[in-house]
Amino acid sequence: MSSKRRRKVDPNAPIRPWATLITWLLLNMIWMGLSPIGTPQPVLSEDGGHREYYWMTVPDVMGNTLRLEVACEVEPVSPQFDGVTVSWTLWNIEDKAANEAFGGGDDAYAPEASHLGRIDKDCSRLNESVRPGEYELRIEFFYANGTKVLYDDIDDTVKVEFSMMYWIYEPLEQTGYLVANVLGFLIL
Repeated sequence: MSSKRRRKVDPNAPIRPWATLITWLLLNMIWMGLSPIGTPQPVLSEDGGHREYYWMTVPDVMGNTLRLEVACEVEPVSPQFDGVTVSWTLWNIEDKAANEAFGGGDDAYAPEASHLGRIDKDCSRLNESVRPGEYELRIEFFYANGTKVLYDDIDDTVKVEFSMMYWIYEPLEQTGYLVANVLGFLIL
């Protein structure tokens, strides 16, 4: 016979302090690791190049606006295209419909974010914000004389890097941190 006694585990015993501390640390690490992650949008098409139109849905996160980052880098393929301009506009679909209904003259229905300028200028917008809803992004290029660059000719004219992302959990970062810590204290 074995001289070792088996210890009986009491199912009603309190949680050990080290297990509580590890659980609390894990809750905080998970929240702090997940909250700063952005949600990228596939603005560039699968077969290379950009899309002239891109539609996206911004989720309703308890009615909060979300931070939006638009990063773009455009350079001419050859020096003859140095005068090309880039224009991108991000519209809330409902605002765009209202703007068109009023003939485009109502400033209350303006794009959420936009850029119009030469390709040698920075066309990024890093601290924009968007409300929940449906959005349309339109990207266009124009030659120096104002003529629109056709979609099929864009790869022969400019090289485009365009990315867009919004942060879903950022408005709830402090709330989530408080919830994680309250849960940690409740476990104690």
